[in-house]
Amino acid sequence: MRTKQKSLKFYRKIYMFVSLITVIVLLMVCVAQFVLGRIMETNYKNLENQHNSLLVQLSQAQKEAQKGVEYEELFRRQGEEEFPYSKQYDHLYVKEEPRQVNTSKGQKIAYLTFDDGPSDNTLKILDLLKKEKIKATFFVVGHMGKEAKPILKRIVEDGHTIGIHSYSHDYDKIYGSVEAYLEDFNQMFEMVYEATGVKSTVFRFPGGSINAHNRMIYQQIISEMLRRGFSYYDWTVDSQDATRNPSVEKMMGNINASIGRQSRPVVLMHDAASKKMTVEALPKIIRAYRDAGYSFDTLDHREICFFPYQAEPGIPGK
Repeated sequence: MRTKQKSLKFYRKIYMFVSLITVIVLLMVCVAQFVLGRIMETNYKNLENQHNSLLVQLSQAQKEAQKGVEYEELFRRQGEEEFPYSKQYDHLYVKEEPRQVNTSKGQKIAYLTFDDGPSDNTLKILDLLKKEKIKATFFVVGHMGKEAKPILKRIVEDGHTIGIHSYSHDYDKIYGSVEAYLEDFNQMFEMVYEATGVKSTVFRFPGGSINAHNRMIYQQIISEMLRRGFSYYDWTVDSQDATRNPSVEKMMGNINASIGRQSRPVVLMHDAASKKMTVEALPKIIRAYRDAGYSFDTLDHREICFFPYQAEPGIPGK
């Protein structure tokens, strides 16, 4: 009998011990979840604050860009003596000639643009554009080196506009300073001139004229490039062909959303070697704009397009 009572007491102690351990573990889990929740909440608030701060800075930058012609004219008047980089690359100037801008009201014109080429996809795009009798604008980079020359030459020979995008397309490098930007731009400018005999007058900033990498110096870069006679173009329609896992359906969704809402859309696409989906979608893109009554032209026949887009009344993204 005593042995049985001792056994019961022993098991009760084990039960109480296990119960106590279980309670302690549960409390520790609850405390850990609470602490982790507070940490995640704090991190989320910090990220949200950083995001809001970036939005405020971008909004301020966009307000400055909205000054339009007055803003650009201010850039053009800046003197060479103020900035040492203004005396670099004496050949890096283009003659400003009156633009043959089509300003006909009611006429709908789509401007197809391709970044990050040339590549084999560029040749396929050129074949398609030739078949459709369409002229487009190509903003080129220097990753192919000398192998790019025949393709650059064909872009010009086919009557398209060739513009400078970047030689390296390395954001950290080219936006490190105005001097760094000019060095990279000049390298691509000379490459295009050597291959085609054309001095490109138009260019597109990698990432657009205002982006997270050039926020501190975009004003100085734009000022210097305008002073040298160059014109820059952003875009009003992003085909989203540079996103992860693009599809023809997704690209067409973005294109169709702009049709009828923009009279002079500047369409961003890419002709890098990996952008096979762009080649596949291009016939449908052309057909969609044509069916909606749009014609096509090159950007050197359009007014400058920059962020935020200058809209016609009732037509966002002119």
